[in-house]
Amino acid sequence: MSSTDMEMTREDEILDELKKIRQLLEPKSTAPSPVPEGIWQEFIDFIGKAGVLGLAVGFIMGTYIGKVVQALVNDIIMPIPGALISGGD
Repeated sequence: MSSTDMEMTREDEILDELKKIRQLLEPKSTAPSPVPEGIWQEFIDFIGKAGVLGLAVGFIMGTYIGKVVQALVNDIIMPIPGALISGGD
């Protein structure tokens, strides 16, 4: 093998290595996320990702359970001591 053939082989090896490095460094294309169908679906997706739905449900349940407990105390429990104590309402 002559020296020019060896130089060409070495250059080819370097070029091949550089091509491999370039392929590794190129950004990979990612598939875009699916587009929601309509504004309502987009809102539902946002709520699901943000975790706000659980907070909203908890707030609503807390409000209504508080109203039920208040009604139970005012209408069922408190009239009993009120009837037993003189001057009670």
